[in-house]
Amino acid sequence: MRERAVGRRLGKLRPCDIAVVSLRKLYGDRLEGVMLFGSRARGDEREDSDYDVLILVSSYVWGPLEDYFQAYRALKPFRERVLKDTTVAVISLDDLQESVSTSPVLNALCEGVVLYDREGRMGRAKGKLVRKLKELGVRRVKEEWGYTWLVPADMVPFRLSLDLDDPAEFEYRLRLALEHLGEARKALMAGALIAAAHEAQQAIENAAKSVIAVFKPPSWVHNPAPELRGILQTHAKIISRASSLEGRLRGLAEIAEEAAPHHAISSYGDVRGMVTPAEVYREGQVKELVDKAERAVAIARGAIGELTAKTRSGSSPGGSSHTGARKR
Repeated sequence: MRERAVGRRLGKLRPCDIAVVSLRKLYGDRLEGVMLFGSRARGDEREDSDYDVLILVSSYVWGPLEDYFQAYRALKPFRERVLKDTTVAVISLDDLQESVSTSPVLNALCEGVVLYDREGRMGRAKGKLVRKLKELGVRRVKEEWGYTWLVPADMVPFRLSLDLDDPAEFEYRLRLALEHLGEARKALMAGALIAAAHEAQQAIENAAKSVIAVFKPPSWVHNPAPELRGILQTHAKIISRASSLEGRLRGLAEIAEEAAPHHAISSYGDVRGMVTPAEVYREGQVKELVDKAERAVAIARGAIGELTAKTRSGSSPGGSSHTGARKR
């Protein structure tokens, strides 16, 4: 009876209100803000586009991962109303300040529409970030492969600060690539070919994105090759300082482009031919993909080391770093 009564009350609300009510029920006073971002916020969604939701909490209840699962479950009434899936990102106030340079947070804050803001923190963060980007000359534009960032050449390696010295995304992306590579090796040794192919593609994708992140936030695409090639043109002067780096990065872009289709193939197989992933992959083919992942990660590690060497010694490869002072 109680569930039916709640259902009737929710049925009278707009879909976005249902999302807010559901999350307030889960988090109570810990819920600081809710923001819709992605194509639904920009207004360029397709009919089958899901809803991207950024949830700001004062602190995690269970921890970042479990909070994600709990928030996704809490949004079930919203999904039932709109008949679309939700992509959920849950972040605490501390993590929001520490992660503003990373592409998920940066993209969401810049393009997002605030649905709920308990004390105005989410709106203030969005406004402050937009003003900061405008001051620095950082712009978001749409390319053929999706949305990307245009960052001035003197902001290398890319790091954005809103009062705090944020962690660099290129370090995170490289760790992610190494983690996926390790999983690909283990899966290949165990004969789990589909898993090995999927992990290898993820390793390659994040290896390429780790290099892109030295210069700007990488786009949310599975084929980062066009964006990496754009970096080679825009920052040719910086890249030319390192011996043979341009050739290595062009090789990385080629590997990323070749590997990109495996993101879908390892999940769905060949849909047109009604062929499952298990029917697609053979051991030799997967081993070759894992070998490419090894090469991609090695290229990325070397490139990042060379591109950031001057930063570690006290100066940016392109001039000032725009990082701001670290608070003591």
